[in-house]
This record gives sequence, structure tokens and C-alpha cells, in this order.
Amino acid sequence: MMSSLTTAQKELEAIETNIGLVGDPKRYKEINTSHVQPKVRDSSDLPLDSARIAFRSHNARLVNYDKSKSDNLEKAIIQQRQKNTRIAEKEYIGLQYKALGIDPPKPKPRIVNAEQLQKAAELLRANAIEKGQNPAAIDAALKIIMKSGNTKEATPRTPKGLTKRKEEPEIER
Repeated sequence: MMSSLTTAQKELEAIETNIGLVGDPKRYKEINTSHVQPKVRDSSDLPLDSARIAFRSHNARLVNYDKSKSDNLEKAIIQQRQKNTRIAEKEYIGLQYKALGIDPPKPKPRIVNAEQLQKAAELLRANAIEKGQNPAAIDAALKIIMKSGNTKEATPRTPKGLTKRKEEPEIER
């Protein structure tokens, strides 16, 4: 347990050090040039420096802690720390883009299931009417989403693990 805490402490120190480096574009460009091998770059061609590796390692450690026998309060704290770590990593990636003068990629539009969207809108309408509010805003928002092209028709899925088997011919005895 103590070695795990020591490792976590060293990783947090690496993150602190790299945050100072990523804040200085000239110094960070030197780090960028030292990370030329594909193994030390991510899919968007940013360097996987010690801070990025530390974020991933720390998040993995939190996932393992979450699997341990803990009470609900401890699990809630660990899950919040996981969320905070992911947010910090995303912010750090934003700093990397800024330091290297690269425009971050635009997020892909989320495709929404039209049937689920209709059900959600019905629930929101009923809730608004129950509270004495006008549901017109919900209808307007639904129209905008439907026109955006980010919806798809529901497709039936086979639940995981329940794939159809090919029927085997019966063997006569």
C-alpha cells in the first residue's frame, strides 16, 4: 500500500512539473520534439508526456479502488475523484494544444435515437404541464434537434451475449 501511495505522489509531482512546462510554449515545444516515436504520441499527435501517463495511471488506480470493498460514501468520493481526474486530463490536453499552436479537433455531433428523444420530450412536456408551465419551449427545442440531422431511427439490437446461433442439424440415431 505504501509503495502505491509513493507512486501516486510522484505522479502528482510529475503533473505539477508538466503543468509549468506546458504553460511555456517554447519549453513545451522542446518536449514535443523529444516525443517523436509513435508509442509516445496519442491519436491526435500530441505527446504522451509524463503528466498524461500520470493522469491515466492515477485514474486506473482509482478504478481499482472503486472495485474494492468500500462503503457507499467512500465509493462516491472515489467516483468524484475519477471525474475530476478526467476533467483535469482534458484541460491539460487543451493546454497542450494551446502550447503547440494546434487547433483542437471539433467534437463530433452526438447522434440521438429519435424514438428515445420523443419519449424524453413527452416526459418533459408532462412535467412542465404538471408545474403549470408552458411546454412550447420543449416542442421548439425538439423541432430544432430533429432538423439538425443528428437523429437516427431506432434499430433493434440483440442484447449482449444473446447472439443467434446457427441451428445445427439433428443427428439421427
